[in-house]
Amino acid sequence: MNLKLTYKTFWMLLVGTLLITSCIEDFVADIDEKDQQLLVVEGSIYSDSICSFHLSSTQGLHEQSYWGIGFGGGYDVRAVQMDFSNVKISVMGSDGTTFPGNYDPNYGGYVGVAYQVKVGTLKRGVKYWLQVKLDSLTYESEPQVPIFAVPIDSLSYAQEREDLEVDIQVSTASSETDEPQYTRWEYEEWWEIYTPWTATMEYDPQTDKIIDVAVKKHHGWATALSESPISASSEAFKDNRLQKYRLYSIDHTDNRLQTCYFTRVKEYAISKAEYEYEDLRNRQSFQMGGLFTPQPSELPSNIHCLEEDRKAIGFVGVRGSVASCEMYIRKGKIKYTPLRTPYMVSEDLVKAKSWSELYWAGNQVLTYDPPYKETVANVQWCPTWCIDCRNSFWKCTLQRPSFWQE
Repeated sequence: MNLKLTYKTFWMLLVGTLLITSCIEDFVADIDEKDQQLLVVEGSIYSDSICSFHLSSTQGLHEQSYWGIGFGGGYDVRAVQMDFSNVKISVMGSDGTTFPGNYDPNYGGYVGVAYQVKVGTLKRGVKYWLQVKLDSLTYESEPQVPIFAVPIDSLSYAQEREDLEVDIQVSTASSETDEPQYTRWEYEEWWEIYTPWTATMEYDPQTDKIIDVAVKKHHGWATALSESPISASSEAFKDNRLQKYRLYSIDHTDNRLQTCYFTRVKEYAISKAEYEYEDLRNRQSFQMGGLFTPQPSELPSNIHCLEEDRKAIGFVGVRGSVASCEMYIRKGKIKYTPLRTPYMVSEDLVKAKSWSELYWAGNQVLTYDPPYKETVANVQWCPTWCIDCRNSFWKCTLQRPSFWQE
């Protein structure tokens, strides 16, 4: 009986496979050769800033490729085929202003190259654009007047329940017109950490001895920047302004909420066209791949080639002033649940292992009470994260930020 069932299952699978594969046909894309490899420009023009512009290219059909970072942090297959060794890049102004760019050798991207442009104060009423000279071709973004950010009305936080995440929310002031606000947000954050325990002794692997702690490591600060910009529209809000709009969230078990958390948000005004570009780009980066997800569509671009009818990918915005706001969230204002519980290394393990073995296993001395006579010393060990905030679990520095308030 089992043998018959096995054969039956085999034939069903074979027939199913033939039916599926018989529906597959070769597809030949009707794409102009000059459009198979397009210049990709990422970056925006900011007033009084050092602006970074990343240049790369799309992949032509049947070319070798490798995995790279795509738009919005997503992954796609891209190849650097264009020659960027002879590129000149500048930010131009309709009043004759020119801000030349320089190659950025410290750019750590996986694809393309990067250039930095030191941009001065952008003037109201003057149009600015990015110019990229690549071999014999010149690419330019659409000239635009700077868009100035509306003031931030408030920066707040909310936690609906003790077992839920903490939402960081922003509200903007009313704009001068009745038109919707389109904004781009970035943030930096700092947080203060105290380890569960404080050690006065430590093991030195160089000398294989336990010595006094020179600097206590139980107290420190960590920092991070937003991974990617956040675009927002006020179209769904009353009075065409953002009201308690959630920028990002922090889980209630996250170390950032342990003692004191600080965030500084920056707001830039963007055009509706740039907002739609960012929104479509993000959806194509993060929502592709499912059977019922929308199929990729051509991204809008405000970059064109002057000499030829050649396409490019990217949207270079022009930003005037920036609005910023900062906030502290102190211990006791929200519910924080530690993710880990500190513990001591068992006495049996301490006796069975050498000090060096305990150390390289990720432990450190908590207390050390050597007797007056030369007998076995009383040593207590614990995981390093329990006493050293520089450990990878906390990722702290002992240096206190200059702006930090108690």
